[in-house]
Amino acid sequence: MIQCTTSTLNVSLHDIPGRFVRQHGVLMRKYHATFANFICRFGIKGVLLDYAAEIVLPALSDESLVRTFGPHTSYFIKNYKLTRLGEPDAPVLIASGRFIKNTVLRRTQIYDPSRGLVPDSQTLESAPSAFFALILNNHRLVYFPETPHAPDIPTFEATVKKFISEKYRGFIDKLYKEQAHNLQKITKTQLRKQHAPPTLNIIPLTNEASIEEFIQKFSKLQQIEFELVKPNQEFDGHEIWQELKQYNERLEPDKTFVRTERAEGFDHKEAIKQINDAAASGNQRVRLKGIDADRNRLEGNNESFRVSTKITEVPDTQDGLVARLYQAFTNLLTSGAIRIGSPAEDVTSKIQELEADLG
Repeated sequence: MIQCTTSTLNVSLHDIPGRFVRQHGVLMRKYHATFANFICRFGIKGVLLDYAAEIVLPALSDESLVRTFGPHTSYFIKNYKLTRLGEPDAPVLIASGRFIKNTVLRRTQIYDPSRGLVPDSQTLESAPSAFFALILNNHRLVYFPETPHAPDIPTFEATVKKFISEKYRGFIDKLYKEQAHNLQKITKTQLRKQHAPPTLNIIPLTNEASIEEFIQKFSKLQQIEFELVKPNQEFDGHEIWQELKQYNERLEPDKTFVRTERAEGFDHKEAIKQINDAAASGNQRVRLKGIDADRNRLEGNNESFRVSTKITEVPDTQDGLVARLYQAFTNLLTSGAIRIGSPAEDVTSKIQELEADLG
């Protein structure tokens, strides 16, 4: 069952240029969906669902928010929608929308067979886009590039991080104004201690097969580095990472890295196993360094060995596309191609409260 709780999409997905190619009279989809962990936290205790209604969802739905990059490029979100899937007693809420890069392409010369390179200055407006579906129950993101040269996940992360920060400042300002007439006013500094500033990490999901495919490019894998990221609200079963996270909670560090090096190169099979154990659920950033068969330096991270799946049947409606992407996610989860940690016990109740708050 799908129930829509916010605005509808007024454009057909077939109206988007570059999404499809025609083959034998049939429109065929040519792109892939990728998957990531959307880790948004507010200090040590606050997680995404604690501030979804006040900060996170407004950051995704406010179409006046824009991130500029240079004089000719801007990023923004359009067609935000909240879709409800699942059963009445087990709702699944998915926030979706279109992430757009509005830019100007410039050229300075062309090649003419008779004259060679010829100066020719031209500009062309361009707006490549990606569709996103954020599953609020488990904070996993399905990211779906719609056009060639669509903005990537790191760009989406930087943009949403800015939007969330703007909504957080507005949230603090609102709390401050609401108690302005109190005899003992709370300062904004005190409010920021009560409601810690947000952090955002969007980490691509990986699996053993995708990790193995990338590691085979190394002649020598000489350095493996893990950056621990505290998850939203789930439990990862690997004991060593649990102990490190508990250690982190006591110290409250800004960042924690675990790095191991071997000049002769690590055994590939063991490296694949260890990296998969640490990174598959999307709670650690991984960076790899070494050399390839030609002795060139080779580096990679989660983006280099992320999991993706082909989407060949694209529905015409936004609700249909959300359902199709969610199905792709659950299929991979069921098959074991991706994994997530065990959810906290109160996730369902928080989703139901959020649904009630949003009407």
